Amino acid sequence: MTSNTLFINLDSLVEFSNKINSSYNIEFILNTVILTIMGKLGFLRGFGTIVLEKDKSIETLVVKGNLDVEQVNLKIRELFNRNYREKISYNSTAQSLLITMKFAEKFAFFVFESRIKNSELSQEEKHYLSLICNITNSALEIAVNYDKLLKMNLELQKRNQLLSALYELNRDFSCYLNKEQIINHLRYRLLGQLLVNKFAVYYKNEDKIEKLVSNFDTEFEPKLMENLFSINRTYPIDNNREDEFFNQSINALKGQVSIVAPMIYHNTTRGLLLLGKKYNNQSFNEEDINFIEALGSTVMLAIENYRLVQEEIEKKQIEKEIQLAMEIQLNLLPKEIQSFEKFDIWGFTLPSKIVGGDYFDIIQKDEYTINLAIADVSGKGIPASLLMANVQSGLHSFLILNLSITEIVSYLNRIICKNTTLDKFVTFFICEINMDTMELKYINAGHNPPLLFRKELKDFIFLSDGGIFLGFNEFPNEYKLGSLKLQKNDVLVLYTDGVIECTNNEGKEFGLSNLKNFICAYSKMTAKEICLKLKDTIFEFAGMEGMNDDMSIVVLKVK
Repeated sequence: MTSNTLFINLDSLVEFSNKINSSYNIEFILNTVILTIMGKLGFLRGFGTIVLEKDKSIETLVVKGNLDVEQVNLKIRELFNRNYREKISYNSTAQSLLITMKFAEKFAFFVFESRIKNSELSQEEKHYLSLICNITNSALEIAVNYDKLLKMNLELQKRNQLLSALYELNRDFSCYLNKEQIINHLRYRLLGQLLVNKFAVYYKNEDKIEKLVSNFDTEFEPKLMENLFSINRTYPIDNNREDEFFNQSINALKGQVSIVAPMIYHNTTRGLLLLGKKYNNQSFNEEDINFIEALGSTVMLAIENYRLVQEEIEKKQIEKEIQLAMEIQLNLLPKEIQSFEKFDIWGFTLPSKIVGGDYFDIIQKDEYTINLAIADVSGKGIPASLLMANVQSGLHSFLILNLSITEIVSYLNRIICKNTTLDKFVTFFICEINMDTMELKYINAGHNPPLLFRKELKDFIFLSDGGIFLGFNEFPNEYKLGSLKLQKNDVLVLYTDGVIECTNNEGKEFGLSNLKNFICAYSKMTAKEICLKLKDTIFEFAGMEGMNDDMSIVVLKVK
């Protein structure tokens, strides 16, 4: 190897390295490699491809010269299926060169044919190819990692945008007093967030289906709408396939409607949201579906609250508004408590006035997960009940997005901080139970620590991990996540401070000690029997006069 030849190779390698690393585009990298090797080693035809390791599919193709691509593809697949790993392979008889390199769960294959000089590769040429391969492999790794970072950043931006929009939804819809305002804001959100102009909203009150709004060109048949109200999930309509679930009903929507979304209220489809295509003709992705479900839930809650308000005002005039508020609040609490194979659960709320600020919920998130929540809003009466409704709306919306309980608590805190004055706050406890592993994760935001009674040990565990109550500081320190494993015969009791702070005629509080003694004595009862017996025991202790705060109790027993 002469010094002049070495200088030329080093010079070309530096130029090659600068060029190949100037772009993160894989096709550009392949093109540069092919042209460089064809020029330096005198090949008339070249071919480069990226193959995914997991399914052996070809991701990228670059061809230079008059090359039979199909034949080379078959050859590459054959080599790949034989677990071929040789980095550089030259056939002087066929005048062909095959280069193989692995990077980031992918393979790059380069094939060159019809070399002008019919001879073996020299040691200098082999060394040159080895250096080219090392530089190329590094450039491909960097390009793939850069692409991953771009995708991660885009997903994060979309998620943050979705959460910001959801904040605004919960805040804005709670302010609207009539259907026109609700529908107008829905139209604005669909256009701004999803680029959708064509939409319709149908509402079902008892057995009557009402069209609230529709700007589609077609009037949909009543029978069709009755069939669609049977769905329980958001349904993208694919114009390229037949669907067995809806059959003729879904076919009637094709060409106009792209999404059918149930609007859920208390686990019942009370409304339907039909959406047309996007302006840019793009498909609806997973983030879009999550946003549509959260939007539908929030809109339906606003419509239901409006309906309840209007009905009661029409019936009972201004003097009956307090009674109306009580009924609205009761509708926000679970009407029926679901039965579970491994758990016995029951709960109730008793306001000290006609309406109160206590709240509890029992939500089956999916087939493996249950969420329990309990909250106590500062103050009593209508102001507390309104803030409680805000907590309920936010919790259900965030659960649809499949957020962790740490994220849910953080976002609820920010909503309450923005929607209330400094003298209003909420103590809150939420837990998530995996029905398969029996793992319980929880956060206690300034609430009375729930009691977990271990029957076998005759001892209590206090669920106190968490942080400060909601509404005090928009950006508090991170909430600590607590966790434990539930065991057979465990009894978990969630309660608000109205249980232990009620007083008898001597001014003595019922207290935590009496509550623990009660749980020990009646832990063999069912969850419902424990709740009702505890209510009777508190009434016997304090009477109605001693009930100076709202009282809520949720009991979970492990079977």
